[in-house]
Amino acid sequence: MREVVIKPLTIGQLAHRAGVGVETIRFYEREGLLAEPQRRASGYRQYGEDVVARLRFIRRAKELGFTLKEVAELLSLRLDPDTTPADVKRRAEAKLADIEAKVRTLRRMHKALSKVTAACGGHGKIGDCPILDALEREADPCAHEEHEESGRGDAGADATSRKGTPGVSPGEQRKARDRRAGKDNVMEKVKLDVRGMSCGGCVRHVTQALAAVPGTCVGEVKIGLATVEIDPQATSREALFAAVRKAGFEASEAVAPA
Repeated sequence: MREVVIKPLTIGQLAHRAGVGVETIRFYEREGLLAEPQRRASGYRQYGEDVVARLRFIRRAKELGFTLKEVAELLSLRLDPDTTPADVKRRAEAKLADIEAKVRTLRRMHKALSKVTAACGGHGKIGDCPILDALEREADPCAHEEHEESGRGDAGADATSRKGTPGVSPGEQRKARDRRAGKDNVMEKVKLDVRGMSCGGCVRHVTQALAAVPGTCVGEVKIGLATVEIDPQATSREALFAAVRKAGFEASEAVAPA
């Protein structure tokens, strides 16, 4: 019987077989999730079939919500002969509890968003939009910090802050508050290149990590890219990079095309 020789895979072939990007493979190598591959005489990487299985394991674990750190722990358990199914189950149960907590948070968000959406008739002037009004009132981190720092103020000022000024749009009201506090144009938009993302679970992890940074308003997050508004008096770009790194990814500020 003729012996079957399995040819090694190039990094492009490996990426296609495992369903991930080439940059994702390189990132996993830097993070130690994949061993440094052998190289041909030409210097090109070459991989075996076992790496395909490992990458699929990583991808599926991330789709279930595990962070890169947790994936590394699962991989080490798989290779440890002393590991028992109970060890793996404990980690899965901990992740399940984490997901259930996030589901409860999402349900509260759904309820709140449904409430403000139902209050909007979808017509009239934009300054009268109850959805934008609710976002200005409740989602503006600067407004929350200003409210805390002011010690709630007197009853009249507090009532005006809650009800707004008749005939003035919520956006203009916020700008007026910012001007009084010396915060003109306080929010800066930052676009981040995020490396190591490969699925919807990655998007959720990055979104949650950025949202946890004080003084941020997270905009669109998709695979490879995140848009965030920051208050430079409350946070910095370095804090965003650190938050993304803590979540198991790498980030840098996106460079605008020339």
